[in-house]
Amino acid sequence: MSQFWEGYAEHDGQGRLWQVLKAVFARGGVTVTTEILPYNRAIKAVKQGHADAWAAAYKNEQAFAIYPKWAHDYEVLSVLAKPTSFQNWQGEASLNGKRIAYLRGYSLPQYLHADFESVTVNKLSQAVKLVELDRTDFVAEAKEDLQWLLEQRSADQKPLELRELTQLGLYLGFAPTERSRQLIHIWDTQFPKLLKSGALRRIFQEAGAMDYYPTRWRQLETETH
Repeated sequence: MSQFWEGYAEHDGQGRLWQVLKAVFARGGVTVTTEILPYNRAIKAVKQGHADAWAAAYKNEQAFAIYPKWAHDYEVLSVLAKPTSFQNWQGEASLNGKRIAYLRGYSLPQYLHADFESVTVNKLSQAVKLVELDRTDFVAEAKEDLQWLLEQRSADQKPLELRELTQLGLYLGFAPTERSRQLIHIWDTQFPKLLKSGALRRIFQEAGAMDYYPTRWRQLETETH
């Protein structure tokens, strides 16, 4: 299960996320059935036993779930803010004492080394509005999503800027069942084989998405040659 991302996880089972999952599990004789749900609802469905796993989870994000060794993707966690918020910018250290808005359901404080006030929202557009109204200092989300938000802004809107923070692995979060443990074994066994074979690279190439091919995977490819 995954929330909708255009070109990444689509309702009809297309998108490079679904392609990666299908390619890995097919090697273990498992057919992947896809479903699109909002992030929090996907987690709830897995917790209630209606699905095996949801995608794009941070490692150990939910205490009830179990996680594989290998991430299915990586995201560049970034922040969006008014230009004045980036004066004397020192990365994560500049977030200390600040207000950061992010999507409800994400455990952002677990993955940043800063002491900040959390402001949770249901939509990123709400978070941007809070920045514009000076009711929060930053919006935190994957760089790709924040870039899309910037592209939607009109010329007469006040300028916002983006800064990268860190790269985080995105994992499948599995229900704590014996079936899930078998699926994790398939994933952790077959994923590195697909990576070394170049099959994952080809999925990104065919999707015209090499700009999003994870740096970590590039490094591992180099190490195996």
